[in-house]
Amino acid sequence: MTEETLNDAGLLTENAVVLGIDSAVLGYTDPGILVYSYQKLIDHFVEEQEMDIGVAYEWVDFNVLPLASYRDGFVLVYGMREE
Repeated sequence: MTEETLNDAGLLTENAVVLGIDSAVLGYTDPGILVYSYQKLIDHFVEEQEMDIGVAYEWVDFNVLPLASYRDGFVLVYGMREE
């Protein structure tokens, strides 16, 4: 994805990546960078987008994780899951 494509899709703001998946947000860091739960991202795509769990893992790994390196990005936490 190019930066222009990300801007057009509404995934970038001036200084940050915006995923629009509030249910996966755990909080934010002192400089205001969002912290996401990897497992909650997976859960979002399984429940809200009705993806197969394997497809959701693949989709997040290839389409969401690379966004962490754009501009201010975001922080991803692995291994935390609330049942």
